[in-house]
Amino acid sequence: MASKTKSVVWNFYEKFNDGGICKLCKCSVKTSGNTTNLKNHLKRKHPSINFDATIPKVRRNSLPTTGDDNEDDPNIVLPETHYADLANEIVSKANKMQSTLQDSTLVSRPHSSTSSTCSNSEFSDSMISRTRSPSVCSSVQSLKQPKIYESLSDIRSFELGGSKTTAITDAIVYMIAKDNLPLSTTEKPGFIYFLNKAVPLYKIPSRKTVTSLIKSKYEVLSSLVKSKLSSIQSMTITADIWTDIVNTTSYLGMTVHFLNTSKLSLENVTIGVLELADCHTSEHISEWFEKLLKDWGIYKEQVLTVVTDNGSNILNAVKKTFGIKKHLPCFAHTLNLVTQRPLNELSDVQNIISKIKTIVTFFKHSVIASDELRKVCEFKLKQSVPTRWNSVYYMIERFLLCSNHIASILITKSRGPSMLSATEIDIAREINIVLKPFEVVTKELCGEKYITGSTVIPLIHCLLKKCEQININNSVALQLKSALLENLQKRFGRMEELQNLTISTLLDPRYKTLHLNNPEETSKAIRTVCLKIIDLKTNSSDSNVSNKDSSDDDTERADSLWSFHNELVSKKASENSEDNNEANEHMPTDLRHFLNQPTISLNENIIKFWNVHKTMYPHIAKVAEPYLSIVATSVPSERLFSKAGYIMSAKRNRLKGEKLQHLLFLSSLNLDDWHLKF
Repeated sequence: MASKTKSVVWNFYEKFNDGGICKLCKCSVKTSGNTTNLKNHLKRKHPSINFDATIPKVRRNSLPTTGDDNEDDPNIVLPETHYADLANEIVSKANKMQSTLQDSTLVSRPHSSTSSTCSNSEFSDSMISRTRSPSVCSSVQSLKQPKIYESLSDIRSFELGGSKTTAITDAIVYMIAKDNLPLSTTEKPGFIYFLNKAVPLYKIPSRKTVTSLIKSKYEVLSSLVKSKLSSIQSMTITADIWTDIVNTTSYLGMTVHFLNTSKLSLENVTIGVLELADCHTSEHISEWFEKLLKDWGIYKEQVLTVVTDNGSNILNAVKKTFGIKKHLPCFAHTLNLVTQRPLNELSDVQNIISKIKTIVTFFKHSVIASDELRKVCEFKLKQSVPTRWNSVYYMIERFLLCSNHIASILITKSRGPSMLSATEIDIAREINIVLKPFEVVTKELCGEKYITGSTVIPLIHCLLKKCEQININNSVALQLKSALLENLQKRFGRMEELQNLTISTLLDPRYKTLHLNNPEETSKAIRTVCLKIIDLKTNSSDSNVSNKDSSDDDTERADSLWSFHNELVSKKASENSEDNNEANEHMPTDLRHFLNQPTISLNENIIKFWNVHKTMYPHIAKVAEPYLSIVATSVPSERLFSKAGYIMSAKRNRLKGEKLQHLLFLSSLNLDDWHLKF
C-alpha cells in the first residue's frame, strides 16, 4: 500500500492532540481528520500564504529563486522541500522580528505590563509581507503609517514662511553671528551639500537674504535689549578704542555688564562698535560716549563704574562724561605696567630675555631647526609680544621646558645663536619664579562671567605678600623682585581710595575687612554703606530684594597665592572679638552682625550667598547688589576687538562699520536673549 503524502500545510504547524499549533501566530487549530481548517486559518490570518484548492503552492513572489528557465510558469509544482524551506524561512523571520520589536517595546515602556502591539496573527502577517523587502529585515520600523494630512503638513512646513523653514533659517543666522562666519557661508558648496542631504526639502537662503535677516534680527533684538537695560538700576561699562589694520579705521567699543535678577547671573552685552572719523581727543571721545548712551537709552545715573585703560585721552573723556568718581582703571593693564618697566630697564634681566628671544626667533625662522626640535620635543617655542600680557613669562617658561633639546640642536648649527650658560638658565628660572604670581593674578582678574571687582584689593594684597615670601638666591632675580615690589606699592598702594572698590570688597562675604589696611578709607566705606542702609529703612516700601548670582568658580589657586588670605581668616577666627572701628558705634545692627560673622570659603558663590541670606540681611543685600556687577578690567572690550579682527579680515575688508556692529552685538547674545520676544 502506497504511503500517504504529507500535506505541505503542516510545514506551518506543529501537531498537537487533535489539531495543530500555527508556527506564525501560536494559535491552536483543530483538524477534524483533514487539513481544511489549517488552510482556512492561513488564508484568513496570513493572506500572504495562498493555497490553491487542488495544488498547494505559495505565492510566486515569495518563492526562493531556483535559476530554472521554467521559473515564471504559474502552473509549475515545485518539490515539497521548497515549500518546507520557504515555510521555515518565513517562520524564523517572523519570530525574529517579533522578538526584536518586543525587546524595543520593553525598553521604551519599562513600566507597562501589557504590550500595546498588534496580535500575534496580525504581527506575523505584517512580518511576512515585509520579508519581500530586505531592508526591512535589517531594522525595526514603526508600524504606524502617517496620515495624509500629517504628511502634507510636514511638507508645507518647509515652504517659505513655514515653521521648519523659519526655525532652520533662524538657527543658520545664529550660527553665522555667534561663530563669526562669513555671510556667504550659505553659498559654500560644502554647506549646500550638507543641508541638501540633511534637509532635502529646505530651500537654502542666499547671501543677500542672510544679510537682510541679520539686519532685521539686530533691529528686533536691540530694541528688546534696550528695554531690558532700561530696567537695570546699576551697571558697569568697559570701553576701548581699536584700529583695524586692514582698512586703517578706528572703532570705539563698549560693553555693558549687569546682574540678571531673574536668572541670578552676571551678564554682558556689546552695545557699541562705533566707527570713528575724527581725532581721538578727549572731547571727541566724550561725544561718542554720549551718542552711544543716547542710542541705547542708558542714563548716566545707571552707570556705577566705567573701566578703561590708562590712556590720558579716554581717561579724561570718562571724567568729563561720567565724573571722576565713576572711573576705574583697568587693573590688568596696570599690572602689566608693573612688570614691563623692570623687565625693560634692568640691564642684566634684559640681557637674559634678549638671548632667549634671539634663540626663539632663530627656531621660528629656521625650518630645519624647528623640524629637528619637533622630532625630539612635543612642545613649541613661544615668542614674546610687547602688547600681550605675560608673554615674556610664557616665552621663558617654554624655553626652560625645551632647553636640553635646544642646546643639542644649537651645538650643530654653526650660524645659530649661542646657547645660554648653566648660570644664565638658573637666572632665567628664578626670573620666572618671580613673574609667576603676576601671571596668576592677571588670569584671575580677566574673567567676565564671575565677579572680579571685589577681588582686586584682596588679590593685590596677597600678591604683595607672596612676592615678599619668594625665596631666590641670584642677585639678578633679587633685583627684579625688589623692583616689582616697589612698582606694586607705587601703582596699587592707594587703591583703597577708590570707594566703589572698597565697598565691593567690604560687602563680599569672602573678604569683608580682612584685606582693608587703610582705616580711614575703610571707615568712609562703612559710613557710606550705613547711610545707604538707613535710607533704605526710611523708604522701606520696597520689599523686593534682588537676588544675584555669579559663576564665581574659585578653585585652588596656583602656587598657593591665597595662602595669606587663609592665614588672615584663621587669625580673625581666633580673635573672637568685634571690630574696634569707631564706626561700629553708629553702625546698624545687621551690618555689625554681618561684618563680625566668619568669612565664607573662597569657593562659595557670592550671589547665591546673598540670595540665601536676603531674609537675614535684606537691606545689606540691596546695598550690595550694584557692586556685584563691577568688572575689574577692560578685557571684555579687548576680547570684543579680537572678535572684530576675525570678522574684518582681508577677504572681508569691504564690511561697513554698521554691519560689524550688528554682527558683534548678535555674537554677544546667548540663546535665551536670541529668542527674546516682545
